[in-house]
Amino acid sequence: MTHVPIDNKNTDIEVLRAYAIAITVIAHLNILIPQWYGVTAYFWLGGGVDLFFCISGFLIAGTLMRSSQSIGFVRYASSFLVKRAFRLWPAAILWATVTLFISESFDVARTFGPQDLVLQSWIYGILNIENIHIWMIGNAEHPTPIWHYWSLSLEEQFYLLLPATLYFVKDKRFLIAPILAFALYQTLTIRPWGTIWWFTRSDALLYGVTIAILWQYYPDQIRNFFIGRRKSSLTILMVILLPLPVLLSKTSWSPYYMGLVSISATSLILLASANLSLLGRQGKLHAAAMYIGSRSYSIYLIHNPVFAITRELILQLEISELQSKGSTLMALIAAMTATIVISEFSYRLIETPLRIYGARLSIERLKRAPVVPLQP
Repeated sequence: MTHVPIDNKNTDIEVLRAYAIAITVIAHLNILIPQWYGVTAYFWLGGGVDLFFCISGFLIAGTLMRSSQSIGFVRYASSFLVKRAFRLWPAAILWATVTLFISESFDVARTFGPQDLVLQSWIYGILNIENIHIWMIGNAEHPTPIWHYWSLSLEEQFYLLLPATLYFVKDKRFLIAPILAFALYQTLTIRPWGTIWWFTRSDALLYGVTIAILWQYYPDQIRNFFIGRRKSSLTILMVILLPLPVLLSKTSWSPYYMGLVSISATSLILLASANLSLLGRQGKLHAAAMYIGSRSYSIYLIHNPVFAITRELILQLEISELQSKGSTLMALIAAMTATIVISEFSYRLIETPLRIYGARLSIERLKRAPVVPLQP
């Protein structure tokens, strides 16, 4: 029988973060080695990003529902947004600005794209509307090393709406049906790359929110479901589901590939939500996954600019033309090493201290908040 732990760090979620960032990094390796596009394209249609979306929806909704609603909405929402802003914006703004500085200071247009396009990406990324910007220009322009900020923009847009929804609907069970209806509508909609639905998709986020609501109101029933199954069977199911966000993200399989990706990602997060350590607790591989998962945000921000910069340095210094297997392997090792080193710097000296500071500010705002009686 399975034992369901309570209030422990969810190691399965952390491992899935590592898995999600691994998928995403592989998908973008063609920035470093363009001739690898035939292989890397197999990973790029959303698997890693939708896993991140579902994880985010599950964790953030759970955090919001644990916050007291006996305070005014402005305090409730602002304390959340302050915490999120310090969690995400400083590192994102820093690395986007570093990318812009390199573009403006050096001749890197063949990899970075024209300077005006990098500047546009920087502006729209800072304003959290990068997804709308890319949708509007479509395939007409050269991708920039900060195009991947589109997913951060979508998340921030989503989290402007979520606090109000969860605050004003006192019994969140009434949200399950409309949330699932809208999520399923998106899942069953054909969303090819470049369309507005692709860049504003929220079904994985909404499924994550639904999982959090179910755990909030039906914890005993969910625990009993997992307790009644053997852990080995659940582990096998998790392993079977792991490759699906990648395998199903193919237009050749189905025009509804984005919906299939979101459903497969949600299935993984639903299993992981029970915190059963289905993906292990010990061993070097697990330790590495936990390390990468904890730094997945910094890696996500940094990897595209690092890939572009590495390629430019190798080409401009005439070290190699990056055509042979040996030179591409050298470039890959250099880029991945730089990504890990810079992400560690970002995680330790930027992301973590400011995340802690933002959390402290959020708590102080809540402590100063006047109590507002809940409506019966």
